[in-house]
Amino acid sequence: MFKQYGIDLSCKTMAQWMIQSQLALQRLYERPRVILLRQSVIQADETTLKVICETKNTCYMWLYCCGTNSPSDGPIPNIVLYDYQNSRRGQYYRDFTYV
Repeated sequence: MFKQYGIDLSCKTMAQWMIQSQLALQRLYERPRVILLRQSVIQADETTLKVICETKNTCYMWLYCCGTNSPSDGPIPNIVLYDYQNSRRGQYYRDFTYV
């Protein structure tokens, strides 16, 4: 999108923007994470990603969720959280679920 406007940005610059955004929004991510981890059942899945400017060709986006597939006022909240990682190591799940 930036190229459409004649703005040339490096992968490094855009990656730094994402890192800084993540740091600024971390508290907004943590609250639903704590609520999610209190649920009796949590769904987890991962999908592969092709990442530009990454040392590995295949990385993973982990998805953790609870609730239903539709809006609900029930006792279980609808929460979906994503967690980017560069491998499928089980340690990432343990790190995510550690409160």
